Amino acid sequence: MSRQGKGSRRKRNALNNARPQNKKAAKIRRRVKKRAIFDEYLSNGCSKCGSCEDLTFHHLRDKLFTIARGKNTDRVSVGKFQAEIDKCVVLCLDCHKVEHPEMNRKVA
Repeated sequence: MSRQGKGSRRKRNALNNARPQNKKAAKIRRRVKKRAIFDEYLSNGCSKCGSCEDLTFHHLRDKLFTIARGKNTDRVSVGKFQAEIDKCVVLCLDCHKVEHPEMNRKVA
């Protein structure tokens, strides 16, 4: 009786044991690529006033997820991250508040 499958049990176990390290390395590579994309966009400063302080991303259309330093985007591919960032302009916090007057309201 022959087995149908991808190989011996020992071989499958060896592959399964190696995967967590490969996944971790791939996750780190994706995070580094996303950080480079993120920093490249922020390097020019605010698109309205030119300030380099307190920079944020302002979505111009159909926002799928938030882009911000420290936000968890590990589950998003580099391509989707790039596509989402392409829908944004970089604004300083003051210019972003002008675009979103509701951000100025105080919650009681």
